[in-house]
Amino acid sequence: MQAMNLSNTTNEVFLFEPVPRHVFAIKQNLRNLTNVHINEFALSDKNGEAYIFTQATNYGNTSLFNSVVPKIGMISTRIQLVETSEYCNKFLNNFEKYVIKCDTQGMDALILSRFPERIWKKCESAVIEVWALPEVSERNVEQLLSMCQQFEYVSWYPNVGKEKRIEFSEVSGFWLSKARAYRNLFLNNNI
Repeated sequence: MQAMNLSNTTNEVFLFEPVPRHVFAIKQNLRNLTNVHINEFALSDKNGEAYIFTQATNYGNTSLFNSVVPKIGMISTRIQLVETSEYCNKFLNNFEKYVIKCDTQGMDALILSRFPERIWKKCESAVIEVWALPEVSERNVEQLLSMCQQFEYVSWYPNVGKEKRIEFSEVSGFWLSKARAYRNLFLNNNI
Protein backbone atom coordinates (compact mmCIF):
# COMPACT_ATOMS: atom_id res chain seq x y z
CA MET A 1 0.00 0.00 0.00
CA GLN A 2 2.87 2.38 0.76
CA ALA A 3 4.32 1.94 -2.74
CA MET A 4 0.90 2.39 -4.30
CA ASN A 5 0.39 5.60 -2.34
CA LEU A 6 3.88 6.82 -3.32
CA SER A 7 3.21 6.26 -6.99
CA ASN A 8 -0.26 7.81 -6.78
CA THR A 9 -1.36 5.41 -9.47
CA THR A 10 -3.23 2.20 -10.09
CA ASN A 11 -0.57 0.65 -12.32
CA GLU A 12 0.71 -2.88 -11.96
CA VAL A 13 2.17 -3.87 -8.60
CA PHE A 14 4.64 -6.71 -8.06
CA LEU A 15 4.89 -8.00 -4.48
CA PHE A 16 7.40 -10.52 -3.18
CA GLU A 17 6.43 -12.40 -0.04
CA PRO A 18 7.84 -15.85 0.70
CA VAL A 19 6.03 -16.57 4.00
CA PRO A 20 2.66 -18.32 3.43
CA ARG A 21 1.03 -16.69 6.50
CA HIS A 22 1.97 -13.25 5.13
CA VAL A 23 0.77 -14.12 1.62
CA PHE A 24 -2.65 -15.02 3.03
CA ALA A 25 -2.88 -11.63 4.78
CA ILE A 26 -1.79 -9.76 1.65
CA LYS A 27 -4.37 -11.55 -0.47
CA GLN A 28 -7.08 -10.64 2.04
CA ASN A 29 -5.97 -6.99 2.27
CA LEU A 30 -5.64 -6.51 -1.50
CA ARG A 31 -8.46 -8.78 -2.70
CA ASN A 32 -10.29 -5.92 -4.47
CA LEU A 33 -7.27 -4.94 -6.58
CA THR A 34 -6.81 -6.61 -9.94
CA ASN A 35 -3.42 -5.13 -10.81
CA VAL A 36 -1.41 -6.88 -8.08
CA HIS A 37 0.98 -9.76 -8.81
CA ILE A 38 1.86 -11.64 -5.62
CA ASN A 39 5.06 -13.65 -5.98
CA GLU A 40 5.33 -16.28 -3.25
CA PHE A 41 9.13 -16.31 -3.05
CA ALA A 42 11.99 -14.07 -1.98
CA LEU A 43 14.29 -12.25 -4.35
CA SER A 44 17.95 -13.07 -3.77
CA ASP A 45 21.36 -13.40 -5.40
CA LYS A 46 20.62 -17.01 -6.39
CA ASN A 47 17.85 -19.49 -7.14
CA GLY A 48 17.18 -22.11 -4.49
CA GLU A 49 15.78 -22.49 -1.02
CA ALA A 50 16.60 -21.03 2.37
CA TYR A 51 15.19 -20.64 5.84
CA ILE A 52 13.54 -17.38 6.77
CA PHE A 53 13.11 -16.45 10.43
CA THR A 54 10.05 -14.81 12.00
CA GLN A 55 9.57 -13.36 15.46
CA ALA A 56 6.61 -15.20 17.02
CA THR A 57 5.35 -12.06 18.78
CA ASN A 58 5.85 -9.76 15.76
CA TYR A 59 5.22 -11.43 12.40
CA GLY A 60 6.42 -8.27 10.65
CA ASN A 61 9.92 -8.97 11.93
CA THR A 62 10.96 -11.58 9.38
CA SER A 63 14.39 -11.92 7.81
CA LEU A 64 16.77 -14.29 6.10
CA PHE A 65 19.30 -13.05 8.68
CA ASN A 66 18.52 -14.91 11.90
CA SER A 67 20.44 -12.24 13.86
CA VAL A 68 17.54 -9.82 13.26
CA VAL A 69 14.97 -12.01 15.01
CA PRO A 70 15.04 -12.76 18.76
CA LYS A 71 15.92 -16.42 19.39
CA ILE A 72 13.11 -16.98 21.90
CA GLY A 73 10.03 -18.06 19.96
CA MET A 74 11.74 -17.79 16.57
CA ILE A 75 9.78 -19.47 13.76
CA SER A 76 11.77 -20.96 10.86
CA THR A 77 10.12 -21.41 7.48
CA ARG A 78 11.68 -22.97 4.39
CA ILE A 79 11.15 -20.67 1.40
CA GLN A 80 11.93 -20.39 -2.30
CA LEU A 81 14.56 -17.94 -3.58
CA VAL A 82 14.59 -16.45 -7.08
CA GLU A 83 17.60 -14.62 -8.48
CA THR A 84 16.70 -10.93 -8.72
CA SER A 85 18.17 -9.89 -12.07
CA GLU A 86 16.74 -13.01 -13.71
CA TYR A 87 13.26 -12.12 -12.45
CA CYS A 88 13.60 -8.46 -13.47
CA ASN A 89 14.78 -9.36 -16.96
CA LYS A 90 11.89 -11.77 -17.42
CA PHE A 91 8.98 -9.83 -15.90
CA LEU A 92 9.89 -6.16 -15.39
CA ASN A 93 11.20 -5.09 -18.80
CA ASN A 94 8.25 -3.32 -20.36
CA PHE A 95 7.45 -0.45 -18.03
CA GLU A 96 8.05 3.26 -18.53
CA LYS A 97 8.42 4.11 -14.84
CA TYR A 98 8.99 2.32 -11.55
CA VAL A 99 8.35 2.91 -7.85
CA ILE A 100 10.25 0.65 -5.47
CA LYS A 101 9.47 -0.13 -1.82
CA CYS A 102 11.92 -2.49 -0.16
CA ASP A 103 11.66 -3.73 3.41
CA THR A 104 13.56 -7.00 3.70
CA GLN A 105 15.12 -6.74 7.15
CA GLY A 106 18.72 -6.48 6.03
CA MET A 107 18.64 -8.00 2.54
CA ASP A 108 17.82 -4.71 0.77
CA ALA A 109 21.32 -3.95 -0.56
CA LEU A 110 21.79 -7.52 -1.79
CA ILE A 111 18.45 -7.56 -3.63
CA LEU A 112 18.33 -4.00 -4.95
CA SER A 113 21.93 -4.01 -6.19
CA ARG A 114 20.82 -6.76 -8.58
CA PHE A 115 18.03 -4.71 -10.15
CA PRO A 116 19.20 -3.83 -13.67
CA GLU A 117 20.43 -0.26 -14.05
CA ARG A 118 17.73 0.43 -16.66
CA ILE A 119 15.09 0.01 -13.92
CA TRP A 120 16.90 2.45 -11.62
CA LYS A 121 17.15 4.99 -14.45
CA LYS A 122 13.36 4.86 -14.86
CA CYS A 123 12.61 4.82 -11.13
CA GLU A 124 10.53 7.79 -9.94
CA SER A 125 10.62 7.05 -6.21
CA ALA A 126 12.00 4.48 -3.81
CA VAL A 127 11.72 3.78 -0.11
CA ILE A 128 14.39 1.46 1.20
CA GLU A 129 14.62 0.19 4.76
CA VAL A 130 18.33 0.45 5.49
CA TRP A 131 19.55 -2.01 8.14
CA ALA A 132 23.09 -1.47 9.43
CA LEU A 133 23.95 -5.12 10.06
CA PRO A 134 27.33 -6.88 10.11
CA GLU A 135 26.07 -9.25 7.39
CA VAL A 136 25.51 -6.42 4.88
CA SER A 137 28.04 -6.45 2.04
CA GLU A 138 29.95 -3.25 1.29
CA ARG A 139 30.08 -4.28 -2.38
CA ASN A 140 26.27 -4.56 -2.56
CA VAL A 141 25.76 -1.19 -0.85
CA GLU A 142 28.24 0.63 -3.08
CA GLN A 143 26.86 -1.00 -6.25
CA LEU A 144 23.30 -0.05 -5.32
CA LEU A 145 24.17 3.53 -4.39
CA SER A 146 26.10 4.01 -7.63
CA MET A 147 22.91 3.13 -9.56
CA CYS A 148 20.86 5.63 -7.51
CA GLN A 149 22.91 8.73 -8.26
CA GLN A 150 20.21 10.23 -10.52
CA PHE A 151 17.76 10.86 -7.66
CA GLU A 152 17.20 14.54 -6.93
CA TYR A 153 15.94 13.95 -3.39
CA VAL A 154 17.84 11.70 -0.97
CA SER A 155 16.82 11.81 2.69
CA TRP A 156 15.97 9.90 5.82
CA TYR A 157 12.69 11.86 5.74
CA PRO A 158 9.87 11.79 3.18
CA ASN A 159 9.84 14.89 0.92
CA VAL A 160 10.16 17.57 3.60
CA GLY A 161 12.46 20.03 1.87
CA LYS A 162 16.00 20.82 0.96
CA GLU A 163 17.24 21.12 4.54
CA LYS A 164 16.70 17.39 5.14
CA ARG A 165 18.61 16.18 2.07
CA ILE A 166 21.66 14.03 2.62
CA GLU A 167 24.59 12.81 0.57
CA PHE A 168 25.03 9.20 -0.51
CA SER A 169 28.21 9.11 1.58
CA GLU A 170 26.03 9.49 4.69
CA VAL A 171 23.77 6.66 3.51
CA SER A 172 26.78 4.43 2.90
CA GLY A 173 28.32 5.35 6.26
CA PHE A 174 25.16 4.45 8.15
CA TRP A 175 24.47 1.28 6.12
CA LEU A 176 27.98 -0.06 6.70
CA SER A 177 28.26 1.03 10.34
CA LYS A 178 27.16 -2.42 11.62
CA ALA A 179 25.24 -0.55 14.36
CA ARG A 180 22.27 -2.96 14.21
CA ALA A 181 19.99 0.02 13.65
CA TYR A 182 17.69 0.81 10.76
CA ARG A 183 16.22 3.84 8.99
CA ASN A 184 14.04 4.45 5.97
CA LEU A 185 15.79 5.99 2.98
CA PHE A 186 13.62 8.11 0.67
CA LEU A 187 14.69 8.64 -2.95
CA ASN A 188 12.63 10.76 -5.30
CA ASN A 189 12.81 12.50 -8.66
CA ASN A 190 9.50 14.36 -8.32
CA ILE A 191 10.33 17.08 -5.82
